Amino acid sequence: LLARSYGLTVNYIYLVPVSQNPSGITMSLQRKIEIYEVCRELDLLIIEDDAYFYLTFVNDSGELPGLHGLEKSFLSLDTDGRVIRFDTVSKFIAPGMRLGWVTGPPEFIDKFLLLQEMTSQFPSGVSQSILLGLFNQWGEEGLDLHLKNLQAHYKNLNDVTCNQLDEEFGDLIPHRIKYIKPSGGMFIWIDIIDGPKSSDVFNKLLANNVIVAAGNGFYLPAIVSNDE
Repeated sequence: LLARSYGLTVNYIYLVPVSQNPSGITMSLQRKIEIYEVCRELDLLIIEDDAYFYLTFVNDSGELPGLHGLEKSFLSLDTDGRVIRFDTVSKFIAPGMRLGWVTGPPEFIDKFLLLQEMTSQFPSGVSQSILLGLFNQWGEEGLDLHLKNLQAHYKNLNDVTCNQLDEEFGDLIPHRIKYIKPSGGMFIWIDIIDGPKSSDVFNKLLANNVIVAAGNGFYLPAIVSNDE
């Protein structure tokens, strides 16, 4: 609405609804429904980039979702043909396997295929062959087991990290240090209130062989300076 009030044309919104990078936040189903209804009212498309969807390690039942217990996507809610969804195997098969797929209205997919033929032409044939062989060998049951093992691994990493945060900074949470425990993915966003600059935290941790991403890199220059 704000953009349109300035005379700008807005045709879609871009969302990473599950385990968003860098916040680690996952939208609730109710929030997705609310956003979808707003997009219907404003006639906006939804670009659903869900790279971390299969790394969800806690669903509403508190269980490892595997393949069949994953939460509903925007695409699953779509009744108007306004959701274009992007998935990738790079997060749950292998980082170097840059293969993905797009799901959307037929009229969009037809145009998308024409664009692909004029640009990338097609993904790596070797990667496609490896992935096909892997899926054929696993089958649906094998993929479900693989995802549960992967989800359990990320859940363990997340639990260890959050437990350490609580142990080390317990007296400072939530007054000086805030974070939301993720339900999936590989990111935890930590807010340090009235504390050191993120660049100083980065350098201090780096000196102790710990790698983090400084938060100032995720803000627009008009909102925060490089030193904050």
